[in-house]
Amino acid sequence: MSGQRVTLDLLEGRVEYLNSITNKYIPSEKYEIEGAYGGWRLCITDDKNCIVKYITGRYPKKELYNLLNAYIEGMWDSERFTG
Repeated sequence: MSGQRVTLDLLEGRVEYLNSITNKYIPSEKYEIEGAYGGWRLCITDDKNCIVKYITGRYPKKELYNLLNAYIEGMWDSERFTG
């Protein structure tokens, strides 16, 4: 994705995909992105929309998009999804 602009819709699409592949393992938690201070970060929320854990720090959209892709690739490489 090197010359393309990363939009909020692209980020939300990756998070939606991430939730679709992890929902069967932990259905009471879901991934969300949170934006503030010009940056975005990935977090996990519970069924009451309370943040349980921050996965990343704050990054510009493009950097977070790349981190999300790496995070998803890491999940597919893990034994949890392939074992």
